[in-house]
Amino acid sequence: MSLMTIDDIAALFQVERRTVAEKWVPKPSFPLPVFAPSRRTRRWDRDEIIAWAKPAARKSVPPSLGSRPATAD
Repeated sequence: MSLMTIDDIAALFQVERRTVAEKWVPKPSFPLPVFAPSRRTRRWDRDEIIAWAKPAARKSVPPSLGSRPATAD
């Protein structure tokens, strides 16, 4: 099992740490930490985070590497 911090999750999906901490973690669908003696030391299972991020598991997918927002034509 590979454990991830909020910073690790943010780096994986190339988003701000704040996005993970304030928008993703509070969602009921987000995996629970597997290690959480305190808020600062919480750790999540990498496989669970990857599974959560798949389109079938959630309605809005984190941006993929190198993705850009769609522009209106």
